[in-house]
Amino acid sequence: MADSLDNLKEQYQNIKEFQSEMRKSGLSASSRQMKDSANQLGKLGKKIEKLEKGR
Repeated sequence: MADSLDNLKEQYQNIKEFQSEMRKSGLSASSRQMKDSANQLGKLGKKIEKLEKGR
């Protein structure tokens, strides 16, 4: 399986940290980067949940 649970969790955390840094730098929540990263978090969250249920 290409997406291991640990790998997905690491990606999720990295995106959360990216969002935090972008907020600190004054980036608006409605900016393209923030919207894209929020979408990525949603998708990763669903994958993580699915893998955890399958354990």
